[in-house]
Amino acid sequence: MDSSIETYKIAVPDSSLQRLKQKLELTDLPNEIEGSGWKYGVPLSDIKRLKGHWETKFDWRAQEWKLNELL
Repeated sequence: MDSSIETYKIAVPDSSLQRLKQKLELTDLPNEIEGSGWKYGVPLSDIKRLKGHWETKFDWRAQEWKLNELL
């Protein structure tokens, strides 16, 4: 049995990142039940904030580089 460790690099294709960007842009968010808070899941304001972060601020390539540097 070969127990050697093989190194690898994370390399997400540009097409996958572009598809993610398109999906985020096309996402329709539901209305929120007023005053529900966390009763039915994550509040809509939090989802909108996270969606905005992924659309405009998150740099996957920078994170990919950091992860590959750890390997």
